[in-house]
Amino acid sequence: MPTTPFSTLQNALALLLEGTGPPGSELAELIGMPPHDLSAAAATQQLLKADRPTADKVWRGIVTRAREGDPAWTVIAVGLALPGLAAARRRLCRDLPEEAADVEAEMLTAFLAELKTIPPATQALCPKLIYAARKAGQRHRDRVLRNRHRTTDFEEENVLAPLPSSDGPVTLLGAHVRNGILTHAEADLIARTRLENTSLTRAADDMGLTYITARRCRQRAQARIVEALHDEKAPESIDA
Repeated sequence: MPTTPFSTLQNALALLLEGTGPPGSELAELIGMPPHDLSAAAATQQLLKADRPTADKVWRGIVTRAREGDPAWTVIAVGLALPGLAAARRRLCRDLPEEAADVEAEMLTAFLAELKTIPPATQALCPKLIYAARKAGQRHRDRVLRNRHRTTDFEEENVLAPLPSSDGPVTLLGAHVRNGILTHAEADLIARTRLENTSLTRAADDMGLTYITARRCRQRAQARIVEALHDEKAPESIDA
């Protein structure tokens, strides 16, 4: 199974709550269970079955601690919200499975931003954090569908289409590097993920990039290719 932002966080939460020391012992006290019974699954289930006032009280404590700057509590906050986040992602990616990692990255970014600003006294604290993340995922989904409708045909036919005298897509990427449209790293990223079918997650890891940085880098590079090809195909203006 490919590694995604959510699966990485799920594993991080499980490791973080191993043993009976902090921050697990503090979380156990917040939730109201013995530290030796605490695990990621147990904590998640305890919160899922809690009534709203109890859940809000626990989440108030989690949000407050996360804002104090301890990254462990940020992991706890996102990790305990994963059931709701994953359910939203499944709906958003039902017909776009290849976008799952991108949607998760967008949702995670929005969740963390909301975590920093939402008033801790807010009612239904966790659902509102998840709602902010779901909105970000929906915006990404809408962008994907809109861009596909607008540019997919052109990109599929032209972005990696060979030049008349070239040997193929690799030669075209090389030409774009020589013309200053792409950097060597951008051409390598496109070649790996578009021609060699390497996952963007794997390519980003191999190149020492975060997933979000690699995705944005590829998007910008492909946009420049499309713009350059549009310019090449645009008819020259005729002076009156």
